[in-house]
Amino acid sequence: IAAITNNPSYYDPIRNPQNNLRRKDLILREMYDQGYIDERALQENLGREIELSLCVEESVSVIHSWYVDMVIEDVINDLMAEKGYSRAIANLMLYTGGLKIYTAMDPEIQAILEKYYAKASHFYESSQKENPQSSMIIIDPNNGDILGVVGAIGEKNANRIQNFATQTLRPAGSVIKPLSVYAPALNQNLITWASVYDDVPINFGSYNLDPDQGKIVDPVAWPRNSTGEYRGLTNINMAMEQSINTVTVRVLQELGLENSFDFLYDQLNMKSLIRSGYTADGSYITDMDVAALALGQLNYGVTVKEITAAYSIFANQGIYNAPRSYYKVTDSFGSIVLENRYCGMAVLSQENAALMSMMLENVVQNGTAKSIDLQKQIACAGKTGTTQNNYDRWYIGYTPYYIGGVWYGYEYPKKLSGSNQCLSIWDDVMRAIHEKKIFTDAEYTKDWEIPEQVVEAEYCVDSGMLVSEACRRDPRGDRTEKGYFIKGSEPREYCTCHVPVAYDTVSGGVVLNRDCPTENIEYIGLITVERSFPMQIYVRDAQYVWKEISPKTLPETSPTLPFFQNLLKEGEFCGISPTQYQFNRFCRVHFDYNKWKKESENR
Repeated sequence: IAAITNNPSYYDPIRNPQNNLRRKDLILREMYDQGYIDERALQENLGREIELSLCVEESVSVIHSWYVDMVIEDVINDLMAEKGYSRAIANLMLYTGGLKIYTAMDPEIQAILEKYYAKASHFYESSQKENPQSSMIIIDPNNGDILGVVGAIGEKNANRIQNFATQTLRPAGSVIKPLSVYAPALNQNLITWASVYDDVPINFGSYNLDPDQGKIVDPVAWPRNSTGEYRGLTNINMAMEQSINTVTVRVLQELGLENSFDFLYDQLNMKSLIRSGYTADGSYITDMDVAALALGQLNYGVTVKEITAAYSIFANQGIYNAPRSYYKVTDSFGSIVLENRYCGMAVLSQENAALMSMMLENVVQNGTAKSIDLQKQIACAGKTGTTQNNYDRWYIGYTPYYIGGVWYGYEYPKKLSGSNQCLSIWDDVMRAIHEKKIFTDAEYTKDWEIPEQVVEAEYCVDSGMLVSEACRRDPRGDRTEKGYFIKGSEPREYCTCHVPVAYDTVSGGVVLNRDCPTENIEYIGLITVERSFPMQIYVRDAQYVWKEISPKTLPETSPTLPFFQNLLKEGEFCGISPTQYQFNRFCRVHFDYNKWKKESENR
């Protein structure tokens, strides 16, 4: 207190704690020199942190918006980080220091969010003992400005309460896939739009062997897809569109865990992730693993704010913008106390950002987010997410103007039912925002800006290569598809996956001999792929697989199995399609077993 009197403003322990500390130490030395305190008292108090008993009672006559609450927390945290203040000092300075805060809020967008979230019927039909919660944030992709935020459902009735958009950590589920796997893999030229991976289980866990017979007991296929099925050969565009877990894991294995984690943590500033740590009971934890990075099964999670801001790299030509709620803070004299300048960093090429936007647009047009109606008026792109046990639902989506992130779940996690409610929330709020801010201009931008180096090309959907005649004769139809590539990376070689195969179109079945009538035979294109499982797996394209078999190998004649079944070892399986008869069954109508046996013995 004695240190304040010489210059109450300069030595104010709240606004200028370091000045007060130096003055306090000067007074202590003078007191020692003049004999008022001994050396022990001097040493105990010299340089000692100032401890103030503060009592700040916030007026409850005004309930701040969710945005103001967020700004208060951001300013307090920045005062602590940049000025070295304790939380108590930063808190007191904010409320009593005469500060002016210049926020990034768009009042119209904030009003739309708060009006929508105030009505509980937008989120659930009836009041139960415990209802789900939700939060949403809107960010300008061009500069990272947070334009609006709501932290919970219902009328806000208190200040600085739990904000589910900026404070709560939740596992991200599949919304992390474009950030953790596909974007960095594109950037490192590991994949293209048409790169193909096999959507089948990667492993079967630590299954047991029967000690008596040596047979596999209770194998568990991993990972599983949200649809519960496996598609087989799947390209990157389709994997993103349908949120295929197996493909994400396979790409991550090529990318590497450390490369994926560093991209999120260092490039996208997702500091809630855990590189290495321990729980209270001493258990080691890390988010640098496959389940966390490929499937979003994070130990604690991320905030809606930080993962929504990360999507700016797709909407803003590859540039990441740190999210900001305020521009600057000044004191009562107009001097700048804090300044939150624009901070953009290029982490993707413009071309790869455009490719990601077009693939994420396919998620909206054809995939897991196709219920979004706003796409009829303006380009929409985004990614859905559901966490393990259906505890959390997500949708992070954007247009050429705004990014919106939505989370939905219970405060204390438990299973959700029904479809992904985040899609209808996002659609309703973003439509209202665009009608208010964008659609009033008849010349508003409807589509993404595509760099000149991005070109369109055709490819075989099953191989990612140039289309051959066998690709066009696939029994499922012409397998030609169009996609987008950075010039020079488009397919250059013809498909080696499809092979021409003789097929009896009347009796049905693959023809391996000359016994079928010539007029019945038509050449079709089947696919070649190696698969081996310890249990039978349903794979959508399994019935279109071809394998070369020796004339000495007896073809499998059961129509429920592929013709090459006898090539497999005991206890080995190759997958079948969930249909009554396999398309790649053997044509047994014209098969003469005795003739085959005689010929095979003579070979």
